[in-house]
Amino acid sequence: TDRMAELAPAGYTLATDIAEWLVRAGVPFRVAHEAAGACVRKAEERGVGLDQLTDDEFAAIDPALTGGVREVLSVTGSIASRNARGGTAGVQVAAQLGEVRETTGRLRGWLDDAVGR
Repeated sequence: TDRMAELAPAGYTLATDIAEWLVRAGVPFRVAHEAAGACVRKAEERGVGLDQLTDDEFAAIDPALTGGVREVLSVTGSIASRNARGGTAGVQVAAQLGEVRETTGRLRGWLDDAVGR
């Protein structure tokens, strides 16, 4: 899994996280999408990853892009940022597992009652 975590950001796969981060900051999606594309172009131009762009480069692309965007420019940060119900953030996964366990317990009880055990 370490190798997967190392390779996951390759090819600018976290560019959508930049757009989503901007949308959460109040930037319209169309503008955020364009800014994410500009970040990819800048990173390609420099031959670096998105996380290696400077704060000045981010700000030049869009004033709403602060150094805080780095929070989502890692696999761990990307996963953690998906904190809505059903998301991949740890707290959401734990909640989903809790619901599954509760439902499974209820269904087991119902099944046990139905077969007379």
